[in-house]
Amino acid sequence: MYYRLKRYKKKCNKIFKFMLCLPLLIIMAAVFQLPGSTNTFYTSSSNIRNMLITKGSEIFIQEYFSPDDLWLAGETKKKEVWFGNQSGQEQVIRFKVMIEWFSNNGTPGDLSDDTKWIYTGKYDPEPVVINWTGEITGETPEWTKIGDYYYYNQVFNGGSGANPTETPPIIDSVTFSPALSNSAYIGDDFSDKSCRITIIMESLAVVAAYTEEKWKAAFAQDGTGLIWSSLDPQ
Repeated sequence: MYYRLKRYKKKCNKIFKFMLCLPLLIIMAAVFQLPGSTNTFYTSSSNIRNMLITKGSEIFIQEYFSPDDLWLAGETKKKEVWFGNQSGQEQVIRFKVMIEWFSNNGTPGDLSDDTKWIYTGKYDPEPVVINWTGEITGETPEWTKIGDYYYYNQVFNGGSGANPTETPPIIDSVTFSPALSNSAYIGDDFSDKSCRITIIMESLAVVAAYTEEKWKAAFAQDGTGLIWSSLDPQ
């Protein structure tokens, strides 16, 4: 199946605290033709939206992904995601991923109605599986998971201009579960549904007091990077 890779790059500026919310509305479309039925489809679209822009450091999320592609149940598509810093300032960063489903009311690509939809079945694997890189799942991962967030185990040094500092990709691809169907008879009907994957990334200056107050997480610096620990009493 042919599809085009598109490159999206958005920058968010901040002084001390920065948050970039990057809704990635993934196109997950599959066309089924059942005996005596009409064509139905999974739908979605792509959008990158900056939730907060302030002056200061320039941290960005970048990806390679084709939002115009059609996805079949069980298919895996390339979707690389990583972070960049061209602020010239050292930062600490963390991110989390949210996966949400929405009804499309039968209109392909129409996301004007953000009516959330909850699937009721149990799927193995999950309806949408994020395939992490070794940066997350390797024997010596470069990110520490605390609660819902992943914390970068390095000080994120700041590049400048056309030479930003970038992390290796954290996500390699996304898989649409082979168990999904457009027939409510055998499970949830995923026709005319949109899956929204939102990556929320935050950064702070490399000051322990900031992370302890804002993130309830502490870091210690050793010879190889940062060691993160939770301050949450839970």
